[in-house]
Amino acid sequence: ATSTMAEAKVTAPGSTGTNEFGDLREAQLAHEGMKLILCSKLTDAERFFSKYRKLSPRLHAGYSFSLFIKAVMNFEDDDLETAYNTLESTEKFCNVEAGIFSSSEKKEKVSKLAPHEKLLRRSIIADCLLLEAVTVFLRQSVASYVKGGYIIRKAWKQYESIVRDMEKLCSTPSPLKLDLSNQLVSARSLGGSREEELESHASSTNDRDVPPDVSNGLIPSTGNGKGSPIEDQPTTLNSNGEGPCSESKDGNKLGKDQSVESLDSLSQISLNSPIQYLDHPDNQLRASVYFGFGMMNVSLSLIPPKLLKLANLLGFRGNRSLGLQALEFCSQSQDMKAPLARLFLLWYHTIIRHFFALDGNQNAGCSEALRLLEDSLKYYPTSAIFLYFRGKVHYLEGQLEEALAAYDHAASSCKGQQEVEHICLYEKGWVHFLRLEWQQAFPCYTRLKDETRWSACYYCYLAAILAGMSGDLDESLKLFLQCCKLVKRKNNLEKFCSRRASIYKKGKTGCMSTEVFLQAVEVIYLWRALPCCSTENKEEILTMLQSDHFNVVFNKCYDCIYMYLVGVSTCTWWVCLHVPGGCVYMYLVGVSRLVGGHLLLDVSVDLNMSGCKTFHTCLKALLCGSILVDCAQYEEAERCLREVLNFESELKNDKHIPAFALYEMAVIRIKQEQYSKASRLLHQAKEAYGGYEFEARLNFKVHSTLTALEEDGKI
Repeated sequence: ATSTMAEAKVTAPGSTGTNEFGDLREAQLAHEGMKLILCSKLTDAERFFSKYRKLSPRLHAGYSFSLFIKAVMNFEDDDLETAYNTLESTEKFCNVEAGIFSSSEKKEKVSKLAPHEKLLRRSIIADCLLLEAVTVFLRQSVASYVKGGYIIRKAWKQYESIVRDMEKLCSTPSPLKLDLSNQLVSARSLGGSREEELESHASSTNDRDVPPDVSNGLIPSTGNGKGSPIEDQPTTLNSNGEGPCSESKDGNKLGKDQSVESLDSLSQISLNSPIQYLDHPDNQLRASVYFGFGMMNVSLSLIPPKLLKLANLLGFRGNRSLGLQALEFCSQSQDMKAPLARLFLLWYHTIIRHFFALDGNQNAGCSEALRLLEDSLKYYPTSAIFLYFRGKVHYLEGQLEEALAAYDHAASSCKGQQEVEHICLYEKGWVHFLRLEWQQAFPCYTRLKDETRWSACYYCYLAAILAGMSGDLDESLKLFLQCCKLVKRKNNLEKFCSRRASIYKKGKTGCMSTEVFLQAVEVIYLWRALPCCSTENKEEILTMLQSDHFNVVFNKCYDCIYMYLVGVSTCTWWVCLHVPGGCVYMYLVGVSRLVGGHLLLDVSVDLNMSGCKTFHTCLKALLCGSILVDCAQYEEAERCLREVLNFESELKNDKHIPAFALYEMAVIRIKQEQYSKASRLLHQAKEAYGGYEFEARLNFKVHSTLTALEEDGKI
C-alpha cells in the first residue's frame, strides 16, 4: 500500500525544526545511498548522492564519503585527488561562518539555522578534514605527512570545540563521561571489561528521551506494529542504476534527468524506508559528532610510541576506550554514518588489534566482530564488505577453509566492483599462502601486480616467492628482477622487498630454492600470520627448516664459493711465478675484469660469504624459534633464539632479526612468569636497534606488551 503524506509526517517526540518532513526524507535518502555502498555498488552510490547532494549537507557529505571509500579501496592517485577535492567542496557547502564580506543573503540564511543544525554542519566539516588527512597520508611522502599532520590537528581542534558546545546545548544526559575542563580524557567504564563498556552504553542509550524500540536501533513500522531495523529494506534501483525507482504521489516516476531543487520536492519521492520518524535532536547530533570523534580517539591512541610525546605536545590526546564507546553509540543510531561506524569497529577488531598485537591474543576482537556481523549480515546478507569481515574472523580463528569460502562468496557478490574484488583476492592468496598451497596463491598475486597500482613491488615479491616455492626458479628469478624496477612509493615495505630481491641481480644463486623457502616463512612471520597456520603446517615448516637437506644445500653452496675463491687465488699466484710476463698478464686481466665488472665484482661480493652465511643461519634460527614459541616448546625455542643473539654483531642490514629474537625471548619469559626479565628484554628490543624496515611494527608489539604487563601489575 502507498504511504500517505500524513503517515510520513510522524516525528519523534521532542523533535524540533521547521521542516520535519524534509528532514525525515533527507535521512531516508541518506540511508538509501549508504545501502548502495554497503552492497558494493559504489558507482551507483556515487550517482545517487550526486543527484541529491545539493539538497542538504548530509547528502553532500554522502557523495564525498562514497568517493572517499572508492579511493581508499584502490589507492589510485587520481581517485585520491578527486576525493580530496570533493571533501573540500563539502566543507564549503556546510560552512556556517558568515564572514565580513559574505552576502546579505548568506548572512540571513546562516542566522536562521537552528543551533543543532549549526553543530551538525560543523561536525561534517570536521569529518571532511579527517578524511582529507587520510587521503593526504596515503600519498606517502614527507610533504604529505607534514600536510596531513596539519589537517588532522585542525580536525582534532574542531572536534574538541564541537563536543564542548554540544554538551552545553543538549538537554539530555551524555552517554559518555566527558571532562570538558581538561579536554576529553575519560570514558564511563574506562579500565573496565568489554562487557561492562557495552552494558554502560546500553544503559545510557535506554536513558534517552526516546521510545524503547528506537533505543535498541529499531523503528516501529506503520503496518503490523513490529519493530524493524533501521537498515532493513533493500535498495531499489531504476533500470539505469541511477537511484531508487521513486514515484510521486500521483504514481509518476522521477526520471534520471529530473532534478530535485529543494527538500520540499522530496515529497514526490516514495521510499519504502523503515525510518518512519526521526530520533530526538540531541541523539541525532551526538550520533553525527561521535562518528569522527570516535575515529580520532581510536586512531590517535594507535600513534607509535616514538611519536606519542610529540603528538601530546601538539595537543593530540587519544582515548581508545572513549573512542570505541562513541563509535558504538553512532553505530546504533539513525545517522547515515552508522554503517560506517560499524565498518570502522569491524576494521579495528579484526585487523588493527591483530596486526599491532594490542591484546597479545590472536582471537582478541573476534567476539565483538561476530556481534557486529550478526546484526549487519541479517540486513545485508549479500554485502561483500561484511562477508569480507566474516572471512577475517574465520582467518583469525584459524578456520582457513571457512575463511576461503567467505572470501569467495564476497568476491562473487561484488562482480564489477574491482576495488572490493581486489581486497578479497589478496586475502584469498594469503589463505592459500598459509595453507602452503603455493600454486593456488600464485595467480592471485600476479593478477594484483598487473591490475593494481598500489605497491606492485610488494605483490611482485610475493609472486616471486610463490613461483620459487612451486619449483619454477626461472619465473621466480624473472619476478625478483622485475620487483626491483617496480619500486614506486619507497616506503619501508617496498624497501624491504626490493632489498631482498636485489640478491638475484646477477642471476640465480646455488642455494636459491632454500633461500626462497626462508623468504616465504619470513613473510609469514613478519605479517604475524604464524598463529593462523594449522598445527600440521607449522610442523611441516619446522621440519623443513631443521632438516639435514636444508643445511646441506647451504653448506654446499658456501663450500663451492670457498673453493672458487681458493682456485682463483692459486691460479693467480701460479701464473705470476711460473709464466714469463705473468705478473703483467695478470695485471692486465685484472684491469679488464674490473672494467668489465664480472670476475672481480663477483669475488668482492662473494668475499662476504661469511656475512651471508650468518644472515641465513640467524634468519633460520629466528623462524625456528618463533614457531617453537608458538608451539609452547620454550626450551628448544630459547636455544634457537640465543643462536641469533650470538651472531647479531655480524648482521649489518637485517637488524630486525635480533630485535625480533629479543621480543620472542621476552614472550618466553612472560610464559614462565619472569616478568622483570621480560621487561628488560622488551626495552632492549626497543632501544638497542633502530633504522630497520619493521621497527614501527615491532615497537607497537613491545609497547602493547609492556602496557598490558603494567595494567596487570606485573611490572
